[in-house]
Amino acid sequence: MIQTINLFKTYRIDSGEVNALRGINLVIPPGSFNFIIGPSGSGKSTLLYLLGALDRPTQGQVIIEDKDLNTLSDYERSLFRRQKVGFIFQSFNLIHNLTVLENVLVPLLPVKIKSADRQRAIDLLKSLGLSKRLGHQANRISGGEEQRVAIARALIKQPLIILADEPTGELDTKTATEIFNIFRRINREQNTTLIIVTHNTKFIEPKDRIYKLQDGSILLE
Repeated sequence: MIQTINLFKTYRIDSGEVNALRGINLVIPPGSFNFIIGPSGSGKSTLLYLLGALDRPTQGQVIIEDKDLNTLSDYERSLFRRQKVGFIFQSFNLIHNLTVLENVLVPLLPVKIKSADRQRAIDLLKSLGLSKRLGHQANRISGGEEQRVAIARALIKQPLIILADEPTGELDTKTATEIFNIFRRINREQNTTLIIVTHNTKFIEPKDRIYKLQDGSILLE
């Protein structure tokens, strides 16, 4: 289970302070499919970064599997991210001098990569329509292809939680639909918790959990 308790995040800038999150309280069940929606600047990405231990709150708690992430050391937080979380960023964050296949395998480092891991990466890339791009360097593929590589990289560890920030923003409708079909299958077969920040509500299904943010607060229905 993922829980946030009275979560605040304040950024200090030259002109003063920006309150990105204002007392967020959430309970996200394990194995659930979740969407965080809201206008630009509402705090969606900030919340995602706190849930993934990429940043620390100004106040409040993020509790995952009965652990308060804010009490963990930097090393423990890094280990948590490596073992439990798959990230899909808007900016992709690929390593451009590595091949597509090598980028997908990066999260498995520094442990020795097994042949089964390599085959899983190949299968993931094939399922995302990238079978002809395995040996291409990441700086020689299109933006939509980069996004699909980023998705494969997030899935390679079979993580407990997938955090996705606009995961289909650069993709056409057909490919976006295929990506969400993969997300649904991962959620169903592996009981992975998915938390997706998006402006596109097309792929939301009735059973999904939806959290609407505005000005750093959850809008109550």
